[in-house]
Amino acid sequence: MRSLFLALLVATPAVAEEALSAARRFEARQDPEGAIAVLERRLIAAPGDAGAQLKLGQLYESIRSEKAARVYYATVARNDAAPASLKRVALDRLRIIDRSKP
Repeated sequence: MRSLFLALLVATPAVAEEALSAARRFEARQDPEGAIAVLERRLIAAPGDAGAQLKLGQLYESIRSEKAARVYYATVARNDAAPASLKRVALDRLRIIDRSKP
């Protein structure tokens, strides 16, 4: 079912809320990789989607891939079109990642 759902997202790009909702469903099923796949496909259709970028940062951080998380958080922080609230979260997460490095 997962592969069918992912194929549908590629064939018909989802709107931002649908992609975030689908990612939450994968996350609820303890499948962060599925959530990541959905959101990365979302970014193919809408590369500037700050909500998807922030969620990707959080998902990568949850699977301890701080390097990938940092890329997405930094992208949100530099995105002039991103809402200030998302930028604040991204900057906070970047500070936390930086503090956790030895």
